[in-house]
Amino acid sequence: MSLRFYGKAGVAGTIDTMVELRAEGDQLYWSCGPFADDAAQSAIVPEKSGKLILGAFEVHYENNPFSFAVLLGEQPVLQTVPGGAIELGLVLDEVVEISASLKLENEKLYGFGERYNRLNQRGEHIDQFVYNQYKDQGVRTYMPMPLFYTTSGYGMHMVTESYSWFDIEKTKQGVLTLGVESESMT
Repeated sequence: MSLRFYGKAGVAGTIDTMVELRAEGDQLYWSCGPFADDAAQSAIVPEKSGKLILGAFEVHYENNPFSFAVLLGEQPVLQTVPGGAIELGLVLDEVVEISASLKLENEKLYGFGERYNRLNQRGEHIDQFVYNQYKDQGVRTYMPMPLFYTTSGYGMHMVTESYSWFDIEKTKQGVLTLGVESESMT
């Protein structure tokens, strides 16, 4: 079962953008990126705001500007930051980077590959890039992994071979921003 949101982003709202949420049992998958004009012609745009059941999840959404909150029972599992959930980085109207901003509560975040600074990576900017630095690596690593788990009961894995990054409340209080140098994010 899946849910797709379509809208405009980029310079003066010129880039057709899609966000898809897909549920399989108690697992939730999401992806976002631009889509072709022919897909836009057959797109179904949900109401400005609403609530839908997606497998075991309840999804509350706003369509313009796009944001969503996913609940499992009464418990919020994942929430985007209202008004700035998805951003596209453009060069000559071509998408070169995509980022998403998620709301953080009090959870701790663990993972991101082999790191030498600490276990809880909250407050860090994590590059998912191989550094061949063999001492005093700190937050750098030669074994990056775009995967993390939280003490709030959810985890996330970004499926990509491109350079990616996670800003875990380093730049904005209460916000996890994840990005990838690619035209889509999965």
